[in-house]
Order: sequence, then C-alpha cells, then structure tokens
Amino acid sequence: MVLEGLLAVSPAARLPKVRVPRRRARPVHVEHIQRLLQEPLWQQTLDLIVVLATTGLRIGEAVQIRGEDFDPVTGFLRTVRKGGLIHYLPLNESAREVADRMPSAGWWFPSPCRNAKFPNGGGHILMKSASTKITSAFRRIGVTDPMITGHSIRHFFASYMIAKGVQVQVVQQLLGHASLATTQIYVEVRDEALVAGVQVLPAFAATHPRALEVQAKRTNGPVLDEQMRLAS
Repeated sequence: MVLEGLLAVSPAARLPKVRVPRRRARPVHVEHIQRLLQEPLWQQTLDLIVVLATTGLRIGEAVQIRGEDFDPVTGFLRTVRKGGLIHYLPLNESAREVADRMPSAGWWFPSPCRNAKFPNGGGHILMKSASTKITSAFRRIGVTDPMITGHSIRHFFASYMIAKGVQVQVVQQLLGHASLATTQIYVEVRDEALVAGVQVLPAFAATHPRALEVQAKRTNGPVLDEQMRLAS
C-alpha cells in the first residue's frame, strides 16, 4: 500500500523480524539405504532409490529421466535441474547397472495411470507419488522420524560424499547448487567426525604437584596426601 501511495507509512515497519529457524541436514545413512533395498518393493521403486542415492537428484528430477538422456559411451546422464538448467552427471557402477536395464528411449519410470500432468496417460510417475512410496518404505524399516522423507536420500548423498573426503565444491556441482552455502545445509556432521575432531587437540596436564600441595593444605585429606605422593 505504501508503494501504491495509499499509505504514507507502513504499519508493519515496527513489527519484529521473523526469525527463521536454521535449516539442518536430515540425511538417512547408508545402512538405511541398504535396508530399503532389501525390502520387497516394486522393482521400479528399488531402481529409483538406487538412482537417487547415487546421483543426488531430486525426486522430481529423477522421475523425468528418459532413455535418450543417458549416453552409454561416456556413462553420463543428462538431467534437467531447477530452473530448467541442463546438467550432466557421471553414473557410478550401481547407477550404471540400473541404466543398462532401462529402455534406450522413453521414460525410465513410466506410470501406467493417468494423472493430472498426463491426463491421457503415457507419462512418468509423479514426484509426490514416488516420494510417498519411499517415505512409506522408510517407515516400514522402522524410521519414524517425520523429518525423514524421500528427499532425505539427497541429503545422504551429500553427507556421505563429504565424509569420504570428496571436495565440497565437487558435491556442490553434482547437486546442481548455485551457492556453496546451500550445499552446506545438506551436509550433516556425524558423531564420529566430532569425536575424531577433538582427538587432534594437544594433551593438557591438569595435575601439578604444587597445585596438589596447595589443595592439601586447604583440606588436609588423606586422599590428597596420596595424590601428592603419586605426583611426586
């Protein structure tokens, strides 16, 4: 209304700023992926999980893959990312095994049903449907955290690669992020890394004979006398 000249002063100008909670990574771990692949799911769902876990694609990007997007000579996959940007991703051995079983033309993940996007049929499975199937599979293996969804596999991709020493710039490129800060949101620091981190600190000795002597004079306890004897 201020921009349109209807008000001279914005009544919202003095309102406090809304603090947005800091986003945290919500990846699943490699053990979760392995458990999912042991479940009696449809082969299409299993193939989609492998593609997501080995490419870092968003579900909405993965379900749109066509046979024409894969180059069997170079092993690279052409993908359409956010904003219509074209990216080329190398496929590892697991993803290549899936790619070799897929048709050379047409959808990798076709839908047998009509839907809002393809009212006449002949389309691919929708992102929401695929995400619901994967999220349900997580619940079946005992993952009850409501923050863990199909999108968490993308977080796994980033966190696992960083933990294995892959440069964050490489992970950024594979995820298709324009900003490195966005990539860092996807990276979880695991407890093992925290433990390893503090182990590099130098050793510090908190026990000194003079300090024990002063403490003994204050308390005159037999335990402290024994501590002094051991320190000397």
